[in-house]
This record gives sequence, C-alpha cells and structure tokens, in this order.
Amino acid sequence: MTGTFIDCCAIALGTTIGAIASSKFKDGIFSEKVMQTLALCAFLVGIVGCLDVSNPIVAILSLVVGGIIGNAIQLENRVVWLLNKSSAILSKTPMSEKKIEGFISYSLLSIVGSMSIVGAIQNGLNGDITTLLTKSMLDLICAILFGASFGFSIMFSIVIVLFYQGFFSCLAAVLSPVITTAVLGDMSAVGSVLIFCVGLNLLGVCNIKTMNLVPAIFLPILIYKFI
Repeated sequence: MTGTFIDCCAIALGTTIGAIASSKFKDGIFSEKVMQTLALCAFLVGIVGCLDVSNPIVAILSLVVGGIIGNAIQLENRVVWLLNKSSAILSKTPMSEKKIEGFISYSLLSIVGSMSIVGAIQNGLNGDITTLLTKSMLDLICAILFGASFGFSIMFSIVIVLFYQGFFSCLAAVLSPVITTAVLGDMSAVGSVLIFCVGLNLLGVCNIKTMNLVPAIFLPILIYKFI
C-alpha cells in the first residue's frame, strides 16, 4: 500500500496548502474561477476515461442498475449523515452543506477513475507504484484547488481513499483473475461518467446525487460473469 500512503500524503499536503491560501482570496470571483477550473478538470478526466469503454451496453446497464441500488439505499444521504456525525464528534459543529458537497465531490474525483483501481492492484501485486505516483500528483493539484474553496473538510477524503485503494491492494491477488482488460475498461468508463457528473454539479448546471451512482462502478465485474 506504499502508493496509497503517498497518495494520502499528497491529498493532506494539497488540502493544507489550499486551505491556508484561501484566506488570501476573499472575493467571490476567485471562488467562481476555481469552481470553473475544477469543473473543466472533471470534464477532461471524465471524457478521457470514457474512451476506455469495452462494452457500452455493460457500462449503461451498470449505470442503470447501480443507480437503482444507490437510490434505493439512499447512499448519499447515509454518507451525509455519517459526515455530520463525524464532524459533530470531532469539532462539535456539524459540517456545512458546502463542505459536505466539497468532500463528496473530491472523494469521487479521487477514487472513481481507473487509475485508483489499476494503481492499487499493481501496487498490491508487484509493488509497482508508478500509476499511483501519477495519480498523487493529480490529487495534489486538485486538493489545493478544493482546499481553497472548501477548507480542511477535504481531509476526510483521505479515509475514503485509504480504504478504497487499500481494499484493492490487499485483495489484488484474488481480484486479478476476475478484473480482465474488458472489465477494467467498463469500470473506468462508468466511473468517468460519475466524474463528468461531478463537473456538472460544480458548475451548478444540475444537482446529480453522484454518490448514489457509486455502486455502478463495481457492477461490470458481476455482469461479465453472466455474459
């Protein structure tokens, strides 16, 4: 999990830099420009990731079924509840809606791409951290931008990244026969659609509950079992 630990350190450093720098930018213009920049980054990552799709039908089916599952269990509402509970315990003050939005958006931006899955598996199988080092640089830049707008609430994303990437690293030996190139391509495509949704939310174009779609990322593994 060396690569994952480096990634988490990059997020912590970026968040700290962004949160400290934010005090020097009080005008709304800066915040607006940051949001636009973040949205463009999300669009770019989302579009590029969608090009990895192996079977569009599998990706679409995963999004539909995953969305039904996520909405049925109200995944985003449960995450918001958990964040408020965590915030109340740590600071005795519930997190604002803006900070929760920042945490969710950054967490999704950091974990739903193929780099987090592929990098974690490579790290777990043979100790190769090249992919996760590249991801760490991207996460550092994004954490600075998010930290400037949402403050230290982005630090909560470290827990998500640690458990998410750590899960794939620890189970790499078991998952490697299952996650073929086709499966990974469709998982990446589904995740990239979610990143694109994050960009739309950051621009205020719509309010998609992207966390409710997260189960869709893992469904290609099951679907390919039956086709």
